[in-house]
Amino acid sequence: MKVSSSYLKVIEKLQNHGFKTYIVGGYVRDALLGRQSPDCDICTSANSGQIKKIFKKYICVGEKHGTITVQSDNKWVEVTTLRIDGTYSNNRHPDKIEFTDDIEIDLSRRDFTVNAMAYSPFSSESEQIIDIFHGISDLKNKIIRCVRDPNLRFQEDALRILRAIRFSSYLDFDIESCTYNAILNNLELLKKLSKERITQEFLKILAHPTRIELLIKTEIFQTIFNVKFKNKVDKNSYKSSFILTKKYFSNLIDSLIYFIFELYLMSEISLYDLSSKIFEVLKINKSDKLIILKIIENLNLRVPVNFLGIKLLINEIGQSNFEKLIKIQKNITQTYSTRKELSKLKLIEYKYRVIIKKKQPIFMKDLSITGKYLQKIGYHDKQIGQILDCLLEFVTWLPENNTDEYLKKILSDPIDLLRNSE
Repeated sequence: MKVSSSYLKVIEKLQNHGFKTYIVGGYVRDALLGRQSPDCDICTSANSGQIKKIFKKYICVGEKHGTITVQSDNKWVEVTTLRIDGTYSNNRHPDKIEFTDDIEIDLSRRDFTVNAMAYSPFSSESEQIIDIFHGISDLKNKIIRCVRDPNLRFQEDALRILRAIRFSSYLDFDIESCTYNAILNNLELLKKLSKERITQEFLKILAHPTRIELLIKTEIFQTIFNVKFKNKVDKNSYKSSFILTKKYFSNLIDSLIYFIFELYLMSEISLYDLSSKIFEVLKINKSDKLIILKIIENLNLRVPVNFLGIKLLINEIGQSNFEKLIKIQKNITQTYSTRKELSKLKLIEYKYRVIIKKKQPIFMKDLSITGKYLQKIGYHDKQIGQILDCLLEFVTWLPENNTDEYLKKILSDPIDLLRNSE
């Protein structure tokens, strides 16, 4: 198992001071699958005070949970004391934690067998992997299985329900039957999760959407977002219901738009209402949310085929959003609509390229006359805005007239210009 020297030095240093130290969790899982893992979790029998005595440079954020971040080769590495979790009265965090020097006790509190393995790089080869819950076997059989009682695991922390779907989708593994049934039995616990925690897990699922249909099939999505689906939709058909979501997941905005659209095809409410329900729960940044809503608002509208309509739509939603709208609409049309609809979109794309190539005015910044010029010849504030709006409307219809000479000529009678624009 390949491990960075900065991590190995931390492990070696702790072991040289008499403390048992291991790599645990996702790093071990991914290494056994031949995957690269971005994080390396190190656990040790040393407590936080002992860790601080061994390393010269450290950060104490997370110390109450037993985590100290130490420096190794100019890299910061988290080291956590092996621990035992107490009861979970709030279905989120243990009421108390106790520290231990027993790796098997620490592994027994973890969520899934494939995440409950430890690696000791300086032990003999036969003792390097600690796998008391048969995680290696589940990796070989491509199974997500809870450690011990799945109902108890989900009742301890309801977020593990979403994590089960995430790992199933990320690894393309089946969820073991007892674990799957426990998900169905504990759906109501999802309502106790914070929006921030839901968002974090949901976006991770969306980033690896191989089995994203499980969100619907298990009714996790319906429970969290309070959305109903058409009775006629067969649960067994969900796997083929997210073609675009699985094909185009390169970025958050596109992924969410495709996912929402494909949910809409199964839902009983409008596309915009569905989006609104989703964003009542998901906490994503405001600018991304506005872009998504602008594009979704126009997905079910017919994009105009004429030059004027195209320019007006670009003016309304912005050029980059228009390009994204056409790209997404094209992918949707290729998957779910007719050749006739696709031909229309290709015509719109062609006319859009003509508009850009000829530099036809779309926005106020495209006018050959500026607000500074109007100010220079004696106009002020509200007047300037009104006149520029009228000029833009005029040249949107007649782009060939967007010249200094022509616009200065019609500015000779601005009252008439304003009257004609009403």
